Amino acid sequence: MVFNCYICNNERVYTQYYCEDCSKIRRIIDVYGKKKIRSILEDVCLRNNDKQELKRVEVKKAIEEGSYDNLMKELTKKITLADIVKKNIIPK
Repeated sequence: MVFNCYICNNERVYTQYYCEDCSKIRRIIDVYGKKKIRSILEDVCLRNNDKQELKRVEVKKAIEEGSYDNLMKELTKKITLADIVKKNIIPK
């Protein structure tokens, strides 16, 4: 029988509830706990009003200084798991 992955609902799975990527996510949740992972996602991926205002000021300043392209390159760098651990978002 064929099912869709329970988390992403995009991948088709045959013998499991989760696709390969979502299985890894599920294992991380099992290790660190649902509340800790949610907190990390909210801190890293979501922007609150203060962060939005700070970013607006940074972008405005960069545009005025003519360094907007450099700022965008810096903002779009990929963050690695090692970077997250260095910043103590996830304990070692």
